Amino acid sequence: MLPVKAFIFDFGGVLYRNPDMYWMRRWQKRLGLQDDAMVNAFLVAPEENPYMIDVMSGKTSEDELYHIAAERYHVSLPIIRYIRRKAFSKKRENSEMVRFMSDLRPRFKTAILSNASDGARKVFTETFGLHECVDTMIISAEEGMIKPDERIYWLALDRLGVRPEETVFLDDRRVNVEAAQRLGMHAVQFCDSQQALAELKAYL
Repeated sequence: MLPVKAFIFDFGGVLYRNPDMYWMRRWQKRLGLQDDAMVNAFLVAPEENPYMIDVMSGKTSEDELYHIAAERYHVSLPIIRYIRRKAFSKKRENSEMVRFMSDLRPRFKTAILSNASDGARKVFTETFGLHECVDTMIISAEEGMIKPDERIYWLALDRLGVRPEETVFLDDRRVNVEAAQRLGMHAVQFCDSQQALAELKAYL
């Protein structure tokens, strides 16, 4: 077995704690939007949301999505952008995982591979400062492909200059983990920080 040279991390659900869906559904009901198809679509996993698939693959920009929501719900764009900033608050950072990722360098190469919008790089950089923790950040909307498409994994490997068997991949979605494993990567499914860290440290 080749020695591990690189670690690749997902963002949402790993380095960032996703918002509480129960809390969001309470507000949905309070606002009388429980039967709204668009709102319901946003409350499922992003990869199951037809709106977000277009956003994450770069077919629709984040600003275009905001305009759709503003027109549909008669809400001003500044309010929508404020809600987004609150949703991606620094308080939701999984600091334990970010610290582990940062400490891997310079012994190992590191990357973030995220299914995210065209505005994600700004959030990752300005809100979370993640550009200082990794060698590269691969964002699906910028590349026009999303996990579990194997092409985006190969892109990450190419930018890191490593082979699949030299790489450990961490993601919270089983389908993405299995895609990485099919390429020959070591892959760990994130369930909680304690479990994930224990499995990742086994590769050090």
